[in-house]
Amino acid sequence: MARKSKYIKTEDACIADAISSAFSQLEDLASECREVVDNAPENLRDSQRITTLGEAADALESLSEPSVPDGLDDVRCQWQENIHPRASRAQRRDNATAALSAVYSALEDHIAELDERIESGKTEDGTTDLTQDQRDELESQKSDAEELMGEVERARDEADGVEFPGMFG
Repeated sequence: MARKSKYIKTEDACIADAISSAFSQLEDLASECREVVDNAPENLRDSQRITTLGEAADALESLSEPSVPDGLDDVRCQWQENIHPRASRAQRRDNATAALSAVYSALEDHIAELDERIESGKTEDGTTDLTQDQRDELESQKSDAEELMGEVERARDEADGVEFPGMFG
């Protein structure tokens, strides 16, 4: 039986909170990298390590947090984070991208549920037919979810591509 690490924590949140948490972590990483770059001694400013940290800070600072449209507030997701007190920058970035991946998956599932309801033409409890207004609202929610899914995917992929130098690199 595999032993569960005491440094792995399962998070459960609505997608708005998951996105906010992920972007907070990414902003913290950007600030941390920028601080190292800005405070580097003159003789190290052109080193590979400082250059790479500057590029990481630039990339992370360029990310913009998507807003969650009304109607998607109740969509929930789960992901795991490494909460080791000395987690590396890459591990902390991976925590943020894990949250964004969980949001992406939750939106994918939500879109599939909306598609089923639209196709069946029935209300959520399945007892009555959808009115045209209800159908239009479901289509609007689906469109919003698809747009948010694209924004989350772009942010996750950009963050995932950020490289951090090793301790002595």
